[in-house]
Amino acid sequence: MKTKTLHPNPLSTRSEGTKNVSAVRSPFSPVLVWLLLQLIALAISAGRIPFYAIKSFPQPAELIALPLMLVVQIGASALLFPFLLRDFRTAGLVIVASWPFTVLAGFLTGITTTRGIPYSAIYVTIWLAGLSLWNKALRSPRAQVMGVAIALFGTFGGLLLNYLSREYGREESSSILGTWGPIQQVIQLSRADEVQRIVWIIAGIYLILPLAAWGFGRFRKAVA
Repeated sequence: MKTKTLHPNPLSTRSEGTKNVSAVRSPFSPVLVWLLLQLIALAISAGRIPFYAIKSFPQPAELIALPLMLVVQIGASALLFPFLLRDFRTAGLVIVASWPFTVLAGFLTGITTTRGIPYSAIYVTIWLAGLSLWNKALRSPRAQVMGVAIALFGTFGGLLLNYLSREYGREESSSILGTWGPIQQVIQLSRADEVQRIVWIIAGIYLILPLAAWGFGRFRKAVA
């Protein structure tokens, strides 16, 4: 009795290879969106386009180039991190793409401190790396939506509470709220020429918490 030798079907092998290639998503779209957002922020400052009350708008408008860039980088990443930082390769490209825009905005602003620009770039890098780890730790779409909501509240909540406190509350509480949140902290770093220890401690927490959550998730997956 002869036994038939089974040969692999080249068509099925090719289809499996195609699936594996398609499973690795291209970073083109997230990086393109990230570059466009930063280009818009830079163009607004370079074009001296007022986007709030003209009487109170800084003159020259380039003075807010770096703060505006930092707000866009922190705020847009908090809103879009499941898309922008969907895998580690894309996250690395997004992080690297933020550096030249931070430097350009700093020069456009005319930062006189020697540490303002590098401190800002390092802080944004830590923030993006933390969001990338959170994206890996939050596996389900529902968890990612909740993560976006929490990131947005942490990013803009301090600004909103600071505004409400200034309008309807006390100056003491507004001064405290004015330093709470990643946007306020990174802008504070961009203007300082000395080490802000509490800001760097908080930045370290932004990175350690998602790293621990991601590591715990991988441990549970390996044990299961």
